[in-house]
Formats: sequence, structure tokens, C-alpha cells
Amino acid sequence: MNILIIKFGARGDVIRTAYILPGIYKKYTAPRICWYTSEDSFALLRFNPYIGEILTPSHARDLSQTEFDLIISLDDENEALSLLEGMCCKEFIGVYLLKGQPVYDDKAAAWFDMGLISRYGKASAVMLKEKVIMTDSKTRADKNSNRFKNIRCALL
Repeated sequence: MNILIIKFGARGDVIRTAYILPGIYKKYTAPRICWYTSEDSFALLRFNPYIGEILTPSHARDLSQTEFDLIISLDDENEALSLLEGMCCKEFIGVYLLKGQPVYDDKAAAWFDMGLISRYGKASAVMLKEKVIMTDSKTRADKNSNRFKNIRCALL
């Protein structure tokens, strides 16, 4: 399976995004991952064992000549998204340009609804993030509570 991931952004965003790679390897049979990123992020990704090829604006090939099974577009910058024009893929997840504006598909909504390009606006994006953080914190607290109960029971 030939997969292209597009993520420029800040270096911290690129590192955080790289955490999806083990999941991709679990979900897809023998994926070959090509990652298109900024010059600054190349060094952060170059030793990642999940990535078969890293491209940057100065070290790129014509991607329009490659048919990808899946494109995962995780950037919302026009520079990065303009790369998608004229590309072929069987499946697409993420952000693309529509009339010069970044928009995202429903498959990526859970992530981008909480971001700067949220289709619901910035205020709703902030509320969604807070809800996710609160839910995640409660889940962790419940797990820790159960863990401590199990430890107490084991000590008695």
C-alpha cells in the first residue's frame, strides 16, 4: 500500500503527528510511507523506521506521477496543500484546498473540528478541546483509581 502523509507545520506538530505511524502499520498490509514535510522537520523524521521516503520542497520528485492508495493530509497551510493539486489517490483523509481555502473531509473532522480551521469556528473548537481534555482526564483518573484499589486489595 502506497501512502503519502503531508505534514509541514511546526516541528512539534510533525513529531506529534508521527505517532500515527505504528497504527498505520497495524491497519494496512505492508504500507510504504512517503512523508512530505518542511526542510526544518526532515532531521526529525529521517531515522523513523516507519517512513520509507521523506520529501521536502528542495528534495522532491513529481508526486503527480505517483498513484497513492491513501493520502493523509494533516497540514492546513496553503503551501503544503497546493501539493495535492493534480495528485491521484484511491482514498483521501484530511485537509485540501477548496477555492483557495483549507477545508477538511469528514474522516478528519474529529481532529480538525478542534483546530484553527474548524468549520464550527474558533470558539467551538476551544470548547471541543476542553471537553476532550476533561473526558480524557476523567478517564485517566478512573483508571488510576481502579489501579490504586487493586493495589490496596493486593496488599490486604
